[in-house]
Amino acid sequence: MRAIGDSLYIIIPENVPVVDQPNIGVVVSEDQTVFIDCGNSPDHMRSVLSELDSTLPGPISYIIYTHHHWDHVFGASALSAPVVAYERCYQNLTPWTSAKIDRSFWKKQIRQHPLFEQSHRAKMSVMDN
Repeated sequence: MRAIGDSLYIIIPENVPVVDQPNIGVVVSEDQTVFIDCGNSPDHMRSVLSELDSTLPGPISYIIYTHHHWDHVFGASALSAPVVAYERCYQNLTPWTSAKIDRSFWKKQIRQHPLFEQSHRAKMSVMDN
């Protein structure tokens, strides 16, 4: 975690595997923590949390999504904080809340949208971890 301002930090992935890992922002105050994006998977977020465990001043109060892409939001399922997002982001994510997302889901997505095959295969690899 690198400080980029008063109470504002950024986590930049190092030694990134083939799978996308975004930067994650962290805003801290005396008694709470806010995450800006949550990484590409629950495992990704848990690894971030284990690195930060001793430095977080308080509970995670909010998650702020910068946008709806999977590598920024899938990690939120490892947290129990409320999410803040702009309307379009919310609209793009709403259909995912009722979908059963597993390997067969992504295989179907690849068949329907072959241009996104690489991205969907990356999502499957995150699921495998």
